[in-house]
Amino acid sequence: MDLVKFIPYFGDTMGITTNDNHIVVKWANPECKILFSMTRKGNGMICHLASDKKGLRKLAQATKDCIEYIENTFEWCNMIIAITEIKSIQRFLDKVGFNCSLESNGEMACIRRVIHE
Repeated sequence: MDLVKFIPYFGDTMGITTNDNHIVVKWANPECKILFSMTRKGNGMICHLASDKKGLRKLAQATKDCIEYIENTFEWCNMIIAITEIKSIQRFLDKVGFNCSLESNGEMACIRRVIHE
């Protein structure tokens, strides 16, 4: 696992959900800008992502790398939670191993169990 795939990020967050309790990391691919914002909620990690146009075609790999990063960095984390109201993002999350089955007020909570090796 190459943990250098993600670097702390402090610049323009492209509208990603974040506050003082979130860490923001950038996927270390110089061809695009993909950010992940993460915060702990109990034994879970709530994640948000943002991408520039160039990064849209690389979201699957960046998301898989982020899952691996969380699995190997945060031993306490048992699940990753992503919340979205955008149907195409729900379909994307399904494809990368999330279970999108909890709906409330038009938003879908997508959950993926974290497996530590």
